Amino acid sequence: MKRWLILGIAVAQLGLLAFMAGQREWVLRTGRQVWLRTAPVDPTDPMRGAYVRLGYEFSTVKKEQCRDGLAAWFAAKGPERLRDHVVYAVLKPGPHGLAEFVALTDRRPAEGLYLRGRADSHWSRESLQVRYGLEALFLQQDHAKALEVEAARQRWAEGRMIDAKVAVGTSGIAVHRGRSTRSSR
Repeated sequence: MKRWLILGIAVAQLGLLAFMAGQREWVLRTGRQVWLRTAPVDPTDPMRGAYVRLGYEFSTVKKEQCRDGLAAWFAAKGPERLRDHVVYAVLKPGPHGLAEFVALTDRRPAEGLYLRGRADSHWSRESLQVRYGLEALFLQQDHAKALEVEAARQRWAEGRMIDAKVAVGTSGIAVHRGRSTRSSR
């Protein structure tokens, strides 16, 4: 009996891992391709290897850009914390495939382009931090070094940012499409 219980638990754990990996792979294969404006925040990490932390223009959302229950939360000015509250960044297609941020809401949009995220613990009376699961980009060592050099040169010399190619699924889940980046103004 104990053997079957242990076997059942192991199969359930493997099934959960396969579902999580399969969900992201499905988004990569079937999701809508968009470009998101980003900038490398921390181009190196000795513990994680070729890892780049990315910051997006809509990672910090001002209260004026919040809709529905989030706008009410800001209006109430109560002590309620929104940590890990599911939120949706509504986007619209812009020029050259670059997605533009429209608003942040706590209601899942019925249609259109949007990203599902979670409110971070960093918030204030004026803004809210949001995590979308796109904040980390793992690269091969040589690609990471090239991206770091390019980003530093562009940021200091021309004030440019980098656009990252992502696939967005119908549920708002977004996944990086490999090492796809392009320079932008």
